Amino acid sequence: MEKQPALAELRFVARGINLYGTVVRMSAQDIAVRLKSLPVSNEMFAKNTDVELVVLARETMYTAPTQVVASGEGMLHLAFAAPVCATQRRKEQRVDVDLEVTFRSVQRTGCYGPWKTGSCKDISFGGMRLYTAPSLDVPHKVEVLIMMPDQASGTLGTGPGDDSALIGENRPGAVRAPAAGRPLKATARVCNNARRPDGCLALGLAFTSVSTEDQIRLARFLNAPQFAGS
Repeated sequence: MEKQPALAELRFVARGINLYGTVVRMSAQDIAVRLKSLPVSNEMFAKNTDVELVVLARETMYTAPTQVVASGEGMLHLAFAAPVCATQRRKEQRVDVDLEVTFRSVQRTGCYGPWKTGSCKDISFGGMRLYTAPSLDVPHKVEVLIMMPDQASGTLGTGPGDDSALIGENRPGAVRAPAAGRPLKATARVCNNARRPDGCLALGLAFTSVSTEDQIRLARFLNAPQFAGS
C-alpha cells in the first residue's frame, strides 16, 4: 500500500461531506489535489470555502485547515489557512485493540467462502491479527470488515452520539469499537497462523488492498492520542 502517490482527504465540514484524491503538488503555501471522488455540487468548490485537509505521504501524516482557491478538470487547488501540522505516522508498530471483525476466505479461483466472525486484537497500517474459532482449513487470502472507531469525527464511536471508548475488561489497554457504523474493508494475505491454548485460531494478516478512504481512516485511528505510548 506504500508504493503510491500521497493520498488526500478533503473534509467539507459545513456540508458533512468528505472527498478523496491524490496530491499533485504541495508547497508551504498551497496544495493541488487530483480528485478520485466527485462533488455533490460544484458549489462545494466556491472560492474561499473552508476545507479540512489530511495528507498521507510516506512516513508522515499532514493535517491543516485550507480554503478553496480554484477548481477544474478534476483538480482542486487549496491554500493553507494555518501552518501545516506534521505527525510521524505509526505504520508497522501494532497497537492493542479489541475490534469486531467479519471475514470470509477468498479462494484462488476468485470465489468467496461463507462469512465468519472474529476479533482483531492488534492492528497496524500494514496488517492485523485476527482471532477466530478453529477451522479445518486455514485460508490463504481473506476479505475483512473491521468495526473501526471513527477518529475523523473526534469520537471513538461510529454511531451518532457515541463519544466514549469501550474498554475490554480483560484487555485494559485496548480500545473496543461498538457494533454499529460503517466497517473498514480490506483484503489481506494470511502470513501465519497458530492454535492458541484457549482453542482459538490466530491469523497474522498483511493488508493487500485498502481503499483511499479507509487508508486515511486507519491512519487517523493509529495516530489517535490514546495510542501515543504504544
